[in-house]
Amino acid sequence: MTSTEKKYHKKEIATEQLKTAIKLFLNEKDLSSVIILASAAGSILSQLARNAEEEPFIDYACRIHNHIKKITPGREKYNHFINIKLGITSHKHMSDSDPETVELDLLRCALDGLTIAVSDFVTLYGQEEPFIKAFLHWTWHNTNGKKLIEEFKDIPKNLIQKKKKNDKRNL
Repeated sequence: MTSTEKKYHKKEIATEQLKTAIKLFLNEKDLSSVIILASAAGSILSQLARNAEEEPFIDYACRIHNHIKKITPGREKYNHFINIKLGITSHKHMSDSDPETVELDLLRCALDGLTIAVSDFVTLYGQEEPFIKAFLHWTWHNTNGKKLIEEFKDIPKNLIQKKKKNDKRNL
C-alpha cells in the first residue's frame, strides 16, 4: 500500500463509513464499531443535509420533541442527549471521573445510530444504493415494518418530512 494524499468529498467519507457500519451490523460483527462509524457518518451527513437546505434527522427530532413537549430543544443540546442515549458518548469519551464500565444494549444502540445516519443519507441521495436497500430490508423484517406503516398513517401531516420539487428520492 502506498501513501498518497488525495482530495475526498465528505459524501465519499460518510458513505464508506456507513457502508462499513451496515456490513458489520448485518453480519452481526463488532457493534461498538457500528455505533462509532454510524455516528461519524451521521455527523457528516447531517451537515451535508443542512448545506443542501434539507432537514437532517436531528432537526426533525427537535420538531417531534416540540410537538410532544411543546418546547423545542436546541440542536446541539438535543444531539448531545441522543448521543448519550445511543451510547455514542460512552464509546468515544472517558474522563477521570467516569466509571470504567458502562451498561448498554449494543444492538439497540447500533440499530438506532444506523437509522439516524441512513435517514440523512436517504434524505440526500435516495435509497437505491445496495447497502441502503439491505439495511432497509433488514429493518423492515426485523422491526415489524407493517406495524410501523400503520402507525405512520396517524402522524399529523405537519410532522411528515416534505419532498422538495426537484427531489429524486424514491420514498
